[in-house]
Amino acid sequence: MNKITKNKKIFIFIIIGLALIILIASGIFLFIKNNDEKEQNNEITNNYVAYISINPKIKLEFSQTCRNNNSEKNINSNCDDPIVTKYELINDDAKTIYKDVNLVDITDQLWNVLDLINTTAKEHDIEVNTIEIYSDWNKIEQYISENNTKYIWNYEININTKDELKDIEKSLMENKTLLTVKFDTDGGNNIETIEIEKGTKINAPENPLKEGYKFIEWQLDNKKFDFNSTIEENITLVAKWEKIKNTNNSNANNNNQNNNNSNTDTDT
Repeated sequence: MNKITKNKKIFIFIIIGLALIILIASGIFLFIKNNDEKEQNNEITNNYVAYISINPKIKLEFSQTCRNNNSEKNINSNCDDPIVTKYELINDDAKTIYKDVNLVDITDQLWNVLDLINTTAKEHDIEVNTIEIYSDWNKIEQYISENNTKYIWNYEININTKDELKDIEKSLMENKTLLTVKFDTDGGNNIETIEIEKGTKINAPENPLKEGYKFIEWQLDNKKFDFNSTIEENITLVAKWEKIKNTNNSNANNNNQNNNNSNTDTDT
């Protein structure tokens, strides 16, 4: 009897031990699985810039989202197509040619934006033989090479290194035309002169103050200035004022007039 009872206890211990082993193994399996899923779902978005120079010069800002850190192995391995998030028309040619074109309106994929830049340039009779691209994305050459099987471009693409990006940025900044906008407050408080790039807009400054006067508007050539218009030359905006009527003096004059009338009636 004791032997049977002892065997039962051993059997129970074995069952409990196996159960614990199964639970521990299941926990380890689930832990590894969850970590793998987290790694697979791990998303990293990197931001880049590219300067596109044909004759017009355009700056593109774009980003690419990759999963599981596989972006270093293959640009198409768990990575989305680069998306253009912002662009800037740098020189006068670009501002003229692309003024009626939204480069990210129809599609914001980098390749399609590059293709639209080329197509629009051709529509404006810009002779395109070579396009220069300066970018800090070290896979842009591979990206263009892979996509060139889908799109046939009839010009040569020169991809420049990261080191040259700083040089082109400096050069482009030096080529920007800067203009001044002065504010003549006509006796009001001083407002600092603004320096702005040609072809861009300015925000209206805080309304000036002038004792005894109410500010009406800013004028250019005696006409109300539209702050939605672009600045194409150095300008001076002049403040227009309206004199505030002194109600106290008016009441005093009326009282004096009434007193004079009363004195006249009494004398009569």
